[in-house]
Amino acid sequence: MMDGTKLSEFWTPSKGFDLFATVGLVFVFPLLRALLTDGVFQPASFKLLVSAEGRKNGKVSKKTYDTLEKFQESAWKFVVYTALFTLGLSALWDKSWMRDTSELWRGWPNQEFSFGVKSYYCTELGFYIASIGMLIFWEVRRRDFAAMMIHHLATVSLIVGSYYLNYLRVGSVIMLLHDASDILMELAKMMQYLKAETASVVTFAAFMISWVVLRLGILPFIIIPSAWWESPKVIGHFPMAGEWLVGLLVLLVCIHVYWFSIIVQIAYRKVMTGVTEDVRESEVKEATHQDLAPMHDKTS
Repeated sequence: MMDGTKLSEFWTPSKGFDLFATVGLVFVFPLLRALLTDGVFQPASFKLLVSAEGRKNGKVSKKTYDTLEKFQESAWKFVVYTALFTLGLSALWDKSWMRDTSELWRGWPNQEFSFGVKSYYCTELGFYIASIGMLIFWEVRRRDFAAMMIHHLATVSLIVGSYYLNYLRVGSVIMLLHDASDILMELAKMMQYLKAETASVVTFAAFMISWVVLRLGILPFIIIPSAWWESPKVIGHFPMAGEWLVGLLVLLVCIHVYWFSIIVQIAYRKVMTGVTEDVRESEVKEATHQDLAPMHDKTS
């Protein structure tokens, strides 16, 4: 506990306003996803992935139907992660703490933040809270569902806690690291669904490199050590809830290691068999004429 400081002292009227903005975004993201899926992703996937005969009669194989759903999901995430990364980069690119980790803690807890940084935080929080519901009720169920749910819950806890305690500098850097590799992941998946072989290999390789550098390099070997050892030196004492912050970051790293093992399996299959298949995938529902009728109507 920080000397002479109570948790209640971190709450300000501006944070109360940000709370309302975040709650609004929780409802905006599912609505935006529905609109984009219905108006853009669904028709586009139907034209790109379904044969002329399938487009004519509205019937496709179960495998193609599954691919349509997964392509639409990846397209949505690609758009969101790209927007989030752009928002974050525009808010952070000129900040001193992007180049000097000691600046992550200097002046805490009285650090001030620009509108851009706070907007980035609120938007990320709104998206990840909404993502919990979308993961349960909307998205294709995969074998790593539990790990994904733990990741989303840990991310929401990290964003909420770091915002409440004024750890926005370190929190914003961590979010930016994640968004960068997520863009490449979804792009690589879309290239695979489109059977664009060269683009698939290039984007997947770029994704693997970004994962190793950002999530298995910078996060565990630069950010976490800075939070544990550097922050007390800069602040003068161990920061409030520092153990909680480091604990959540370690949890995220563990999940990243688990997912990297899956990434390695996918890469191994690609090298050995020439097939890039997401080993997390599991069977989903059968395709019927009724399932594809709305898509057929939009693209006919």
